[in-house]
Amino acid sequence: MRKVLIILSIIIFVFASCGMEERHDMGYVRLSLNDVNARTIMPDSPEGDVVEYKLVFTNTGTTLSETYTRNANELTGLIYLSPGNYNLVVTAYAAGDLAIAIGIINNINVIAGKGEEYTIILRPISDNGTGTFTWGITFSGSLNMTAANMTIISLLDNSVTEEIDLLSKPDDSLSLDSGQYSLLFELTKGTAPDNLTIYWREVLHIYRNLESDFEYEFLEDHFNNSGCSVTFMPNDGTAMIVQSVLYNSEITKPNDPAGLTGHRFGGWFRDNLTFAIEFDFSSNITDDISLYAKWIPIAYTIKYDANGGSGSMADSVLTFAQAQKLRDNNFSRTGYTFTGWNTISGGSGDGFSDAQDISNQDILNFNNAESAITLYAQWVISQFTVTFHLANGTGAVPAPQTGNYNAVITLPGTGGFEREGFEFTGWNTITNILRSPYAAGSAYTITQDIVIYAQWKKLPEKITIGNVNDIASYLASHSSSGTADDPIPLPIDANFDNTWLAILTAINSAGKYVDLDLSGFTAMGTEFSPDPTIQIGKNYIISIALPDIATNIVNGTSSVPTFRYFSNLKSFSGLNLDMIGEHVFRQIMSLNMTSLPESITYIGSNTFSHCQNLALTSLPAGLTYLGSNAFYECSKIAITEIPVGVTSIRMCAFWYCTNLTKIVLHAGITSIEQNAFDGCSNLEEVVAYMQTPPVPGSSAFYLISASSRLIIPVGREYQYNNWSTFFYTVEATLN
Repeated sequence: MRKVLIILSIIIFVFASCGMEERHDMGYVRLSLNDVNARTIMPDSPEGDVVEYKLVFTNTGTTLSETYTRNANELTGLIYLSPGNYNLVVTAYAAGDLAIAIGIINNINVIAGKGEEYTIILRPISDNGTGTFTWGITFSGSLNMTAANMTIISLLDNSVTEEIDLLSKPDDSLSLDSGQYSLLFELTKGTAPDNLTIYWREVLHIYRNLESDFEYEFLEDHFNNSGCSVTFMPNDGTAMIVQSVLYNSEITKPNDPAGLTGHRFGGWFRDNLTFAIEFDFSSNITDDISLYAKWIPIAYTIKYDANGGSGSMADSVLTFAQAQKLRDNNFSRTGYTFTGWNTISGGSGDGFSDAQDISNQDILNFNNAESAITLYAQWVISQFTVTFHLANGTGAVPAPQTGNYNAVITLPGTGGFEREGFEFTGWNTITNILRSPYAAGSAYTITQDIVIYAQWKKLPEKITIGNVNDIASYLASHSSSGTADDPIPLPIDANFDNTWLAILTAINSAGKYVDLDLSGFTAMGTEFSPDPTIQIGKNYIISIALPDIATNIVNGTSSVPTFRYFSNLKSFSGLNLDMIGEHVFRQIMSLNMTSLPESITYIGSNTFSHCQNLALTSLPAGLTYLGSNAFYECSKIAITEIPVGVTSIRMCAFWYCTNLTKIVLHAGITSIEQNAFDGCSNLEEVVAYMQTPPVPGSSAFYLISASSRLIIPVGREYQYNNWSTFFYTVEATLN
């Protein structure tokens, strides 16, 4: 009488060894086989009857299955698997393709470069079939048996299945449905009035396609010693088991109970409340007793998979039947909205909401104690709307267009709107810029809710300043006074036939302050240089509109800035200005602009250093480069956000910008160099969205406000350890 359990040891590696060709992109499974013995009427271990094993590995992410067939001699061979998470079902077959045992193990994790060991138990199949019960009952020759009956009782419903007269059928067999049975023996020796009747109980297990053989001899001891009953209470919803044992004899430990969801078996105990006294199966039984199964809630791990998203989340270690929640989602996926979790990546498994209470959710095979499960983030593609803006144009505004993330729309044509004095040239995501426009009727890929602006090219003004002599007469006759507070607009014709020096000389001779408009002037090319060696006339220029064809302003030096001698310049503009070089507006104290041309993507080193009246409230949205000392000692700028295209904040970029009170750093920042915000004494709040922030350079936030606070993403306190010394408080509140 043997316990029918086949133990398969599963060893997982990622590459072959022992002289085999290495396969670093695969894992393999090695199986070995053992069995154990115990009391109770059961079939012999089916190991000797097994002729074939079928192994089915199911990838939990793709739900695709791989099936392998092995005979008993091949079971220790290797089975190669791609890295991933698998559930395994192993079925053992006897001759004639009869399934006789099955086992399941979940979450076999095959990881490149790592090996894990698992154990699987194949249990005989106890339902949906029939097996054979064979018995051979003998009685000691000294016994005068006058009656011997064996009653077979189904433990499924306590119904009597068979009653057998053992005196006429001491050995025989019959077919029974798979399941668990109690055998009640009623035995009588002698005749009345000296007859003696005893009762004896055994437990019978019937498994599909297997034979349970019970051979037993009843002795004088069964009649002379009082038999004791041991009642096993499984506490898992299944029927109790009663086993007889001779007085002062040991009882053999039975099979562990079938299992209680979310628990592992903790042994047999004498009490059913505190479970304080575990039963010692080496002790002798001297009385009827009851033993109770103890069940221990299992701890299990939930792993979180971004499933196409990005970010990281810590595992959850939970205990069954205790009120606990899933973690809040910390993954993100561009263009998608998180909708919850699922046990299968494609969403066909069990679904769960964000932070759901799962205290009693059966989301894994709890019989596989201390196992783990992977929950896959579920995403739905986001919809975005493109809204159109005429940017000072008039007429019918094109209707908004809505589509999924990465959907392609067709941009509207020119019909229905116009702008006086301008020509429509197309569309762009930034207003007042001709760089990289989208043509009318062209394709545009939607990636966010966005406003797209009409682009306009100013038509040339009809002014007849064709040579230097015309400047003097024009300024003398203009209605504006020509003072610094009332400068005269001075547009230069595209066909102006004199040099830059001639223009400055004429302005200087007139002695009038001007707003100089060079937008139509082409003689200076795409790289604008006001020639810092020329001094005359520049002090009369209050504002300057650079040539439309100019895309960058050339570098100056610390001693000779590009706009040297522009001592009264308050503002500048440039329709297609892309780059401002180094030391361009250095120490132009009169510059008091609140915004820069939106077309600018590059601001060089020291470009605006010491511009102490510059009052910017924002930086160009398309900015991608910000040089060192760019706004050094610009004590009136009040920007609140670094544009998303800027990934590095260079040395002393905002040194002693004392009017800064708040700065938002987007998630793409990778570098903050030394003294970047040093001396920003009124900087009260820094909002940092980086999940993995850079280590700030020395004194990067030195001498900011004494009450400053740093606001960071939830759960990232450790990553910001190098930042905390600069701030009075750190708050991890960003989702």
